[in-house]
Amino acid sequence: MSAIRIGAVILFVQACVIVGLELGRHSTLAKPFSGVGGAAAAAVVSTALLMAFLQLVLLRPLNQLLNVMNRVEQGDLARRLPIGDNSNAVDAWFQMFNRLVDRLSESLLLWDRSQVTGRIGSWTVELKDDEHRLHWSPGTCRIFGIETDNFDGRSSTFFSAVHPNDGERVRESVRQMTEQKREGNIDYRIRRPDGQMRWLHQHADVELGADGQPTRLIGIVQDITERKQVEEALRESEANLSAVVENTSDSILAIDDGYRILAANNGVAKNMGAVWRQDVATGKSILRQMSDDASAIWKPRFDRALNGERFLVEERYGEGTQTHDVEVRFNPIRNSEGIVGVSVFVRDITDRKKSENSLRESEERFRTLANAAPVGIFQTDQEGNCIYVNSTWSKMYGMIPQDALGEGWLRGLHEEDRDGVVQKWRASLESGCSHDAEYRIQLPNGDIRWIAGNAVPLPAKTGQHRGYIGTIVDVTEHRQRERQLSDLTQRVESIREEERKRISREIHDQLGQVLTVVKMNLIQVEGDVLQLPPDNQRNRLEESIVDATSMIDRSIETIRAIAMRIRPSILDELGLAAALQAECELFADRQEIPCNLNVAQPFPTLDDEIQTTLFRLAQEFLTNIARHAQAGEVNVDLKLNGQSVRLGVQDDGCGFDEAIAHARGHLGLVGARERAENLDGSLELITRPCEGTLVVVNIPIPETAGDVA
Repeated sequence: MSAIRIGAVILFVQACVIVGLELGRHSTLAKPFSGVGGAAAAAVVSTALLMAFLQLVLLRPLNQLLNVMNRVEQGDLARRLPIGDNSNAVDAWFQMFNRLVDRLSESLLLWDRSQVTGRIGSWTVELKDDEHRLHWSPGTCRIFGIETDNFDGRSSTFFSAVHPNDGERVRESVRQMTEQKREGNIDYRIRRPDGQMRWLHQHADVELGADGQPTRLIGIVQDITERKQVEEALRESEANLSAVVENTSDSILAIDDGYRILAANNGVAKNMGAVWRQDVATGKSILRQMSDDASAIWKPRFDRALNGERFLVEERYGEGTQTHDVEVRFNPIRNSEGIVGVSVFVRDITDRKKSENSLRESEERFRTLANAAPVGIFQTDQEGNCIYVNSTWSKMYGMIPQDALGEGWLRGLHEEDRDGVVQKWRASLESGCSHDAEYRIQLPNGDIRWIAGNAVPLPAKTGQHRGYIGTIVDVTEHRQRERQLSDLTQRVESIREEERKRISREIHDQLGQVLTVVKMNLIQVEGDVLQLPPDNQRNRLEESIVDATSMIDRSIETIRAIAMRIRPSILDELGLAAALQAECELFADRQEIPCNLNVAQPFPTLDDEIQTTLFRLAQEFLTNIARHAQAGEVNVDLKLNGQSVRLGVQDDGCGFDEAIAHARGHLGLVGARERAENLDGSLELITRPCEGTLVVVNIPIPETAGDVA
């Protein structure tokens, strides 16, 4: 080797020593030594370790250095470096040395970062030392959760961190490596100072001395906690899957492309016992373990799956009452090379078949009963589309069942009712509530019929409904009878009102006149009596005449009140507004409760039937208030509301529950509502216990109102 090459090697070794001194000074290797000699010894150890490390990590820098030396020997670099007597030669060599040290520092930093990233560390054990001193890299200290400066290098410190259940295994591993002079691997657990338990993988090799005896253990340790957790989860998952496969009632079978059985669970013999000639054995041809008849059937099925087809077949095994139905699914098994086998899943579906048969029979019974029912029956899906109607429904609508499906039934609705029916039906679908409605349908021949429909949701396991089932009834005759009854009631009420008017007039005119004549005669008699000489008889006659006159006055007032109750003449003479004003004043005087009338002025004269109905309803409402409301004030409103007249009666009394009142037989509101509906009007009640009551009546009036009252 030339002088230049020797000098380069010397410089390289010097660099290693310098770096080794630095490592020895700052690492745990210096702790077993003391003083200048200790530092030198640490440097020697560090230099030796560094040289071993350089063989792995710094191969590229070493190759580059050798290339430099070769170029120097060849004279290429020598021409550019001031070598020889030139004083600048030393500076050039030190520049090369500094660059080498920089590269070494970068590589050491890279090595340290690699340990952190890979969660690995290195260690050595001095076997010649009686205490078997340990030397840990910073990466190993990090894994054990110990500060580098705090590690004392004792074996006892290491074993105190090892899990108690793993300590003996670790000792045995070390013993076997040293006795057998071979490398070894072991996984064990440690408990860090912060309480965390970690899994470690350790690989170690034995270093032999000149005498062939072990002098040192050199190894690496890696934190594999996450891997162990994944492996444990995988083992648990595999165990659970294996338990499911083995304990499932389904048969699971896998064969390769040569028909050899790869796997079979316990259910195979149970569900497929009829096809086997002998017990199922893994590794043997499945066709040879089947009966000849079964093999002739199953082989084409396996071939279909091996050709990439997925399919399902249903079969029945057994005879008589011992039969059972099975469902067999064939699926190809694929890997990166293509189809390599077939998986077979066999499920006993005997109970399902029985349920299907029972359901089919139940549906047949339902359809038989539905078609014989005297009412129309229909069923819809969750979206409200019709999926079934019975024959009675078809007859009512004059529509064949196929035309009613989906939204076809809407075509049978009367055009004036269609929008309202659809809107209410959609609202029921969205809310999931029951649905009821009365509407008209128009038959293909033009006839119009009234239908009463009712539907209830079919509950589903999800909590939502899965559709509706309902009935319809033809109520045309019922509606006609109701209309006839309403007309009759209205006619009776009109007759009654006419009779009241006549009686009121006769009472007022005839009895009033008679009593007035009697009173006038008594007044004349009283004047004659006063002409008599004063005595006891005259006084008695005078007193009798005065009493009779007073009684006649009271009778006249009573007759007027009776006539007013039967039929107020003011209603016919001055109109509804004046009649209500008089009624409110009479109510206030009689009940001693303020009763206010609010009338939109000017108010027109209405049809006699309308104003009579409104007046009678107001009388009835005021009577109910007097009997039940315990009110402190009453307000009556009368006004025009577009092409209708609105009567509102409100009190601040105790209120009531309409349903309870109806259940107790109080039917006054029912009659009042019927009277309003007879005139195509409506009645609305707003009341709650302890919150007062408001009754509002709306009755349409002709487009041209009467004279202003």
